[in-house]
Amino acid sequence: MQTQITVRHTDASDYHRRYAQEQLEKLNQVHRRIEHVRVILTEEGIEKKAEMTVMVPGQEFHVAESAQSLEVAVDSCVDRIRRSLLKHKDTVRSKDPSREVWH
Repeated sequence: MQTQITVRHTDASDYHRRYAQEQLEKLNQVHRRIEHVRVILTEEGIEKKAEMTVMVPGQEFHVAESAQSLEVAVDSCVDRIRRSLLKHKDTVRSKDPSREVWH
């Protein structure tokens, strides 16, 4: 999984980058064929924002969350992406039950 983390309009430390990376690694437990992940961390006034785009074969998922801290925004994005990946996995499985399903 290739990961690209961009920080805009904030002085987010390496801690925030590492935190986002650690949370993204948990997605590999749900879907092993994640090709690329883009994360954008932004500070707009007192609001912190995280945007994520996750690409798997044949599908792209995009979410954006705002919160009082970057950690909460990242957690919310990862949770939404996780649910989307599980739903996508079930959809693929139901269309062709004989197809090998990842993880």
